[in-house]
Amino acid sequence: MLAVFSGKRTPYLPDVPTLAELGYTGIDFASWGAVVAPKGLPPAVHDKLTAALEEIVNSPSVIERFTTVGFEPGFMRYSDWAGAIGKETAEMKEIAQRAGIKEE
Repeated sequence: MLAVFSGKRTPYLPDVPTLAELGYTGIDFASWGAVVAPKGLPPAVHDKLTAALEEIVNSPSVIERFTTVGFEPGFMRYSDWAGAIGKETAEMKEIAQRAGIKEE
């Protein structure tokens, strides 16, 4: 079986179905990358880094490069990212529990 874990098909593999299309519902995970900074970063520095990274990630040259290698570029502010990570972690924990996988 070949499938993508995201909730929608990727334009890079348009003939590959999602897990939901194959009957495995409740699984919607996309790969992602992040730039993180140390805890306690001064708010002014955080804001400056956030603005610079948003500009870079949304620049045409970066979007073109990301899509050339098969990534779907996007930018999330910390509060949105933290919420998404929390949701994804809870979903993975539930899947592991249903599968009988024990935490070590």
